[in-house]
Amino acid sequence: MNKRFNFTILITSLLCFVPMIVGLILWNKLPEELPTNYSLNNEVGNVAPKWINVILLPIIFAALNIVVNMRISPKTEENVGKRLASFVVWLVPILAVVVGTFMIIKPLGLPLEAMSLVAYFMSFVFIIVGNYIPKSKPNNIVGFRLPWIMNDDDLWKRTHRFSGLVLVICGFASFITSFFVIGKYVFLVSLGIIIFVPLIYSLIIKNNK
Repeated sequence: MNKRFNFTILITSLLCFVPMIVGLILWNKLPEELPTNYSLNNEVGNVAPKWINVILLPIIFAALNIVVNMRISPKTEENVGKRLASFVVWLVPILAVVVGTFMIIKPLGLPLEAMSLVAYFMSFVFIIVGNYIPKSKPNNIVGFRLPWIMNDDDLWKRTHRFSGLVLVICGFASFITSFFVIGKYVFLVSLGIIIFVPLIYSLIIKNNK
């Protein structure tokens, strides 16, 4: 691995531990148990000892970050494109900071619903990926990596050109509604559309060839 790659892993991994620092600073103010998940209606699902959110969750994110970085080889970067590859590299640490910090400070009275945060954050992910994925080639980290798509360059190109459009439209729809009551439902519908509509589109093209 080159020095630039090592530096990227180091910086992105360190960012994953920002919520741990926040949690340790607030340790005495935190309840003994913290929520580990929230329902669609912002109700607490399960709870666990606070060290799970403060210590274990950042470690899991850091490990995931290392795995993602290790999967991005020069060939992968060439097929995905430098900008999309860089976005994927930074996505895990950003997610770690946003989600990890939220899970720690939400019980202290943060007036923000979990689903609103998810919808808002993922809207940006949809829009950014939607702008770059049409230019990608078959790869091992992003896109519809199904056999009939991976083995056909033309089908990959047409499917991801279409899915890019779907991602951007759904991303804007989810972003605009993310802080309204309807936002969580728009996000879930958008997620379903993003997953299934391009998949069906690829099957239609495949069968018409």
